[in-house]
Amino acid sequence: MGINKKIVPTRWSITAVDDILSKNLLETIVDKQSINKIYIFENYLLHNKFIIILLPGNYEYELYEINLKEIIINQMKEYIIDSFTYDHEFVTGKKEYSIQAGGYYAVRLAVCEYLSRINKQAKVIAIRFIYPEYRKSLGVWNVRENVRDAMKNKKYEFSSQDELLLYLKNVFGKDYLKLIKKSIILNQTRLFDH
Repeated sequence: MGINKKIVPTRWSITAVDDILSKNLLETIVDKQSINKIYIFENYLLHNKFIIILLPGNYEYELYEINLKEIIINQMKEYIIDSFTYDHEFVTGKKEYSIQAGGYYAVRLAVCEYLSRINKQAKVIAIRFIYPEYRKSLGVWNVRENVRDAMKNKKYEFSSQDELLLYLKNVFGKDYLKLIKKSIILNQTRLFDH
């Protein structure tokens, strides 16, 4: 279709569809009332764990993708953070392509579908833990469906950001401060915080 046709890899077109659909949903979400509590959703599937945090406020979105590595401590297997990437957008969206590629847009679509369903807006922090057993990428369908499943699971409610920070301290372990400092959403100054 169009004059300047171009053949592109399937994964590009899938990401383009995720991007277009989530932007269309966002147009309806940003006029809605905000949620009034902090909600956390979790899901684990195919060696990927997703934690989706919804906070009161106008829509913003950030995604951590955290690669874990396995270590043995006292003959017990544990996972520690090997590396991570982080990306963020305000309600105006991104001007450039995400460093996290298609996964960024797949997560955003699944969360926007949920917000549209509940007829609310929220600040969104998504965390993806990628376990070392996840050796071969399965594509963005795995990301999208994992987050959709998370949004169907039982949600946890927190009434304050302090409770959320304690939860994140347990999730991130010793890398807590390094990861929290990256978050634009958690580091915003608000008038009522003073």
